[in-house]
Amino acid sequence: MTADWTLRIPTPADADALAQLHRDTWRDTYTGMLSDELIAHYAEPGLRERQWREQLAEDAAGGASRTVVAELDGRLVGLARARRADEAEAPRPRSLDLLYTRAEVHGLGVGAALLDEVLGDAPAFLWVSEGNARALAFYRRRGFAPETPPVRRWHEPPFDVRLVR
Repeated sequence: MTADWTLRIPTPADADALAQLHRDTWRDTYTGMLSDELIAHYAEPGLRERQWREQLAEDAAGGASRTVVAELDGRLVGLARARRADEAEAPRPRSLDLLYTRAEVHGLGVGAALLDEVLGDAPAFLWVSEGNARALAFYRRRGFAPETPPVRRWHEPPFDVRLVR
């Protein structure tokens, strides 16, 4: 596959395609790692569509987040969103809320380009599943490391661990 992908800011017209991409990549990432019930909950019809319509409207109104998508041959293959941290205990001023790419573009630099586009080299933090070795390696290569002592969250193993840079 050639790497003729592009990055762009999504528009409200992208909400349904973004929802499908988010659902597909979330399912691909966490199947076998999280319970079937939890995966089914996040794949609930209409849930992601509502979330993305609201998010894109907030972004368009000058909200605190920045969302970018990767497109290949006219279809979305990756997404990333960073925002100003609003948690009282946030270790950095910015948070990477999500970064997902379709397996077909793994290794093509899409994820790195998305990360650079939403965060640059700014100090930031993110949450990643301790069971997601691929993502942990990806973020470590980009300067993120687990906090010391480790900070974890989630309601079932594997837990999310907070990484910072």
